[in-house]
Amino acid sequence: MKRLFNSFLIIGFIVYLTSSSYGQTENVGIGTTTPDNSAILHLDVSSMATKRGLLIPRMTISERNSIANPANGLIVYCTDNNLFYYNSGTPASPNWIALIASTSTFPFDKISSGINNSATMEVASGSSLFPSGTGSIQANKFVGTGSTTDAVDLATNETNGILPVVKGGTGTSSIGNLSTTTNGITIAGGTNAVIGTGTSIDIATANGTTTGLLSSTDWTSFNNKENTLTFNTPLSRTGNTISIPQANGTTDGYLSSIDWTTFNDKIGTGTAAGGDLSGTYPNPSVAKLQGYAVSNTVPNNGEVLKWNGTNWTPSTDNTATYTAGNGIDITGQTISVLFGGNGTANTASRSDHNHNGVYEPILTKGNLSSNTSAVTIAGGTNAVIGTGTSIDIATANGTTTGLLSSTDWTSFNNKENTLTFNTPLSRTGNTISIPQANGTTDGYLSSIDWTTFNDKIGTGTAAGGDLSGTYPNPSVAKLQGNSVSNTAPTNGQILTWNNTLSQWEPQSPGGSTGWALTGNNLNGTEILGSINNQPLVISTNNTERMRILGTGNIGIGLSSPTDLLHQDGGTGQSTYHKFTAGTTTGQSVSDGFDVGIDSSGNAILNQNENLNLKFSTDATERMRLQNDGKLLVGTTTSPNDSVLVRINGDVWIEQDLIVSGTIDPKVIYFDPQNTTPNVNSTNGAVYFDGRTNKLKVYANNNWDTLITQNHANSLWSTSGNSGLDSNNNFIGTTDSTDMSFKTNNSTAMTLKADGKIGVGTTSPLSTFQINGSVGYGIVTLTGKTTIKASDPYYIIFANFSKSDTLFLPLASTVKWRSYIIRTVSSSTVTIYLGNGVDMVETKKYLILSTSNRSIFMIISDGNQWYLLGAL
Repeated sequence: MKRLFNSFLIIGFIVYLTSSSYGQTENVGIGTTTPDNSAILHLDVSSMATKRGLLIPRMTISERNSIANPANGLIVYCTDNNLFYYNSGTPASPNWIALIASTSTFPFDKISSGINNSATMEVASGSSLFPSGTGSIQANKFVGTGSTTDAVDLATNETNGILPVVKGGTGTSSIGNLSTTTNGITIAGGTNAVIGTGTSIDIATANGTTTGLLSSTDWTSFNNKENTLTFNTPLSRTGNTISIPQANGTTDGYLSSIDWTTFNDKIGTGTAAGGDLSGTYPNPSVAKLQGYAVSNTVPNNGEVLKWNGTNWTPSTDNTATYTAGNGIDITGQTISVLFGGNGTANTASRSDHNHNGVYEPILTKGNLSSNTSAVTIAGGTNAVIGTGTSIDIATANGTTTGLLSSTDWTSFNNKENTLTFNTPLSRTGNTISIPQANGTTDGYLSSIDWTTFNDKIGTGTAAGGDLSGTYPNPSVAKLQGNSVSNTAPTNGQILTWNNTLSQWEPQSPGGSTGWALTGNNLNGTEILGSINNQPLVISTNNTERMRILGTGNIGIGLSSPTDLLHQDGGTGQSTYHKFTAGTTTGQSVSDGFDVGIDSSGNAILNQNENLNLKFSTDATERMRLQNDGKLLVGTTTSPNDSVLVRINGDVWIEQDLIVSGTIDPKVIYFDPQNTTPNVNSTNGAVYFDGRTNKLKVYANNNWDTLITQNHANSLWSTSGNSGLDSNNNFIGTTDSTDMSFKTNNSTAMTLKADGKIGVGTTSPLSTFQINGSVGYGIVTLTGKTTIKASDPYYIIFANFSKSDTLFLPLASTVKWRSYIIRTVSSSTVTIYLGNGVDMVETKKYLILSTSNRSIFMIISDGNQWYLLGAL
C-alpha cells in the first residue's frame, strides 16, 4: 500500500510541475532552451547533427478551397502548382494569394506603378515589353514602329563606352552600296553603305535541326497541315482513322437514331434533376459545384466566382501589387521606358540621338556581324554601314518568302494532314464534335445514360405484383396480394370477400353474406370481424370508438393498443372501469367499485361503498382494507383502536422501518421469548431472549447477542488498546463488504472489498485514488550530501552554492523508493547512485543543471535505479 501511495504522489508531482511550467511559458523553443522573446515558436537546428526544416501543410488547390473558415494569414502549400498561398481575406470570404518565388511567372498587370532606382529588370532574348507609344523593348534594345531608324540598341558589349555599329552604336565609314543576291533578305536604306572586299551574306535553308529560310511554297504546304489534335474518350485515333465505339452499359460511345427512338419511348424527359443540378432534364441548370451552391447573380465582365461563406458569387478578382524595376515606369496601365543619359530618367526618343542636327549616329569602323544564327556573314574586315542602314529578313508567310526557325519548322512539321470527319463526327476550326443523340440525330450516349435508359420501364413491359397487363396502361388485379374479380360492379355495390373463390367480388350491402341492420338468422358458423390480419374498427357518430387488432389486442379510445385490453381516455382525462350490483350498490357515478387511472395518471382502486376492500388468492382472503381504514393481513379480526395494522405471521421489510405516530411510547416492541425461535437458518432474524434479557440476532447458524455498553471491553477504544493479537485483532471485514472511514459524518476514505482505496471518492478505479489536493514535504540541500536509507526524503531541492555531488543509497536497501530531485541554483549537481555501484540503466551518474536537465525522477526496483522522467 505504501508503494502504491508513493507512486501516486510521484505522478501527481510530475503533473503539477509540468502544468506549472507550461502555465508560465509564452513562447516555445525547439532545439533551443532560450527561444527568442519576439517569437512564439523558435526553431533552431544549429546544434543538431541532422538538419531539418519547417514543413507547411501540403494539399491540392481543391482541398485548400474546402477548408472551413480559414483564418486571415493562414499559410498552405499547394501541390498542383508547387506554390505557397496565404489567406489575405476573412474566414467567411477567403482570398488566397500566392507567395511569389524567384522563378514565379505572373501577369504584367500585377506590377504596380512607381520608380525603383535600386533594381533592374532583365528582358531575355526573344522576349518583349510593349509600353504604350510607338515602340517596344526587345532583348536590350528599343524598337520603334514608325521607321527602322527609330531603333535604339541597349546592349552592354560596347567598346570604350561606344556601342558597335551592328548594335546601333556610333562611328564613321566610307561611302559604298550594300547589296545581296538572296531574295529572302531585304536591305532597307543603304545609301552610302559599303562592305569591305570579299564580303558575302548568306542564309541557311530551314529544316528540322537548322534555323533558316522557308519559301512561300513550303509555308503554304506547312500551313495547310492540321495542328496536332488530341482525342478525348469516347473518341480515339489510329493513324489517320478517328473512331468512336458503340455505347453500352460499360462503355461511352455513340447512339444511333434507331436506338435513340427505342430508349426515348421509355420514361425520361421531364425527370427532376438532382445533386448539383436543378430544373428538369434535358435542360437542367447547374445550381452547385461539388455540393456548394452557386449564386444566380448575373456576372459582370472580368469577374470571377468567389465563395462568400454561403455560395459561389460573381465578384471582382483580387490582384497583387508590384513595383517596376530600374528604367521602367508604370502609371495605371501605362508602361514607359526610362532612359538616363546624364543621370536623369527620361523617355528615350529620336532627339536623344541627334548628331550634328541629323538623327543618325556617327559611324566608326568595326566588324560586320549578325545576331541571327540563320544569317552568315563571311569576311567583312573593317566593313562599315552608313547611317540608317539595317539588314532584315522577312518573316515567312503564305505570300512572302522569309525566315523560319527550327522550332517553327518542328511545329509545322508536327501538324496533321487534312482530316475528314464522317457523321456523326464534325469539325469547326480545330474543334471536333459529336452531337448528343436524339430521335432524329445519331450521336453519343454515356455509359451512365445507357444504364439510366436501360433501367427504365419500356413500353409494352409486362406489369407484375398487384398489377396485370403491360406498361404504360396496367390494370389492378389484386389488393395486397388478394385477387379482385373482373365482374363489372353496379351502383352502390361494395367489394366483399368470397372465401370459396378466394377473391374480392362486387356485392350489394346487406346481402346474404352481410350483417343486416334488422338482424340475421345465424347457424353458429358466422363471424363478426376479419379473417385476415386486419383490424376491426367500431365507430359511433362517425368517430372510431374501439378497435380490435389482428393480434387480438383491443383498444378503447386509441388505435394502437399495446395490451390485450387497452383503454385511453385522452390527455388529462380520468378513465375507469365501474362494477355495480344493481339495487344493492346503485348504478350512479358514485356507486360500486372503480378500477382505473385519474387525470394525473395515478392508478386507482376506488371502493365507493361503505364496505370492505378484500384481496384474495387461491379463493382465500389474504388481506383486508376495512371501511374504517385499518389494514388486516392474514387475519379477519379487526385490531384495537391503538393499532392501525394488524399482521398475523412473519413480516419481511426490504427498506427502513420507521416508528412514528401520536401515541407514546414510539418503540418497536419484541415480545420476550423463553424458547429459542426456530428460524430455519434465516440470517438476520432478531428476538428478545426472556431468559437472559438480551436482544439476539441470527447469523451464520448461530444466535449472537447484540453488543451493549457492557461489551465495551471487546471494542476498539478511542484512547487505544493493549495486549492485541495481530492474527485475531484487526480493523476490517471478514466478508465481501466495503469499509468506510468517516469524519464529521461524511465518508473521507473508502476501502473497497477488492482492495482499492479511494480518498475523496467512494468509487476508486485504481488501487489507490485521490480526488483532491496532495501535499509533499520538501528538503533543501545546500552542498555535498550522502542520503541514507533512513532519511525521510522524497522531494529534494539542490540549492548548491557551487558545483558538487549528491550520493543516493544503494538500490537494494530502498526497494521501491523513489526521489524527485530538482536544482534551484545555477551550480551543476552530479548525482551518484549507490556510491557509483548501482546504475540508472546504463549510467553511473546523472548531471543536474539548468542548461541540461533541471529535474530527475528515479525509482529503485531493488536491483538498480531506473529513470522515470527528466525535465
